Amino acid sequence: MPKTSNLPEDFVRTGRTGRSGAHASAPPTPSHPAALIRSPGGITDKEAPLANSFPQGPPRRRPAPAGVALLGVLALAVAACDGASVTECVCTEEFRSVTVEVVDPSGAPVEGLSVVVTRLQDGLVLRSRENGGSGTYMVLDDRARFDVAASGERVRFVAADGVHSVSADFVMATDLCRCHIHKLLGPDRLVFPPS
Repeated sequence: MPKTSNLPEDFVRTGRTGRSGAHASAPPTPSHPAALIRSPGGITDKEAPLANSFPQGPPRRRPAPAGVALLGVLALAVAACDGASVTECVCTEEFRSVTVEVVDPSGAPVEGLSVVVTRLQDGLVLRSRENGGSGTYMVLDDRARFDVAASGERVRFVAADGVHSVSADFVMATDLCRCHIHKLLGPDRLVFPPS
C-alpha cells in the first residue's frame, strides 16, 4: 500500500494514532486507501461511512446491568415451579427449638437423663440423646421441620435414667414454608420420677 503524506504512518498501519488509541482528527473516507485497512479496532470500507458519523468509532453495546441478570434468574426460578402456586417464603436465620424442663418432686432440675422422641404416627425416632441435659431437655428443633406437618404431628418425649422414666405427648408443627418448628400442645415441665 502506498504511503500517504497527509496521514501519520502508524494510522496507515493500524487505523489509529499513537496517542492513547484515539482516531486521527480526519477520519478516512471510502475513497481514501486507509479506509480499506482492517485491524483490531480499525475500520473497513463498509464501516467508513459510520466512522464519519461517529468520530470516536461506532457505538459499543454496554453489558446488561447486574439487576437485569438477577431478574432473569428469578424469572427462571418462578417458571421452574410449573405453574404451582408460589408462596413467598422468607425464613429467618435463627435456629429454634422446643424444650421441656424436668425436675424432681422438690422442683430441682434433674440432670443426665437419656431422651428419645418418637413420632406416634409411624414410630419414627426423631431424636435420641444419651446422658444429656442439665434439667432442660430438647423435645425437637428445626432439624425436624420436615418430619412434622404444618397442621401438627403427635410426638412422644421419653426421658429415663435406666431405672425410672417419664414421658409426655406433644403436638409439634412447622410453618407452611417449613422454616421453623413450634409447639402446639404439650407440657412445659415434667416431674421425675413420676409419682
